[in-house]
Amino acid sequence: MELAPDIADFSHYLYRADDYKKLGQLDKAIEDINKAIELMPEETNMWVSRAEIYEAQGEYAKAVADCNKALELYSANKKAKVTLARCEEALKAKPTPAKADTPAPAGNPVCPKCGAKKGS
Repeated sequence: MELAPDIADFSHYLYRADDYKKLGQLDKAIEDINKAIELMPEETNMWVSRAEIYEAQGEYAKAVADCNKALELYSANKKAKVTLARCEEALKAKPTPAKADTPAPAGNPVCPKCGAKKGS
């Protein structure tokens, strides 16, 4: 027989994650949100909260995945929809970093480490 998660534990992680987020300690906030999600994975707002933290860290793909999970659980979640739209827009605008082993196009030699044009 499986016991239901303790709501006090869930709330503890939720509120502490929110405090960490306010303090800018985003890695600790993620740890606590992860624990809250483990205890109550059907709680839509946890997925949105984690998405917002990922967004603050610039981890837009992870934020999009969490928003999609939240919307899978509750398709009318407005906060998830708004966060999803912001993160998808940020992904479109975010430049893809060039790989160091990718050669520069002919006639436009670029330093693979810093992106500066050679000979400039």
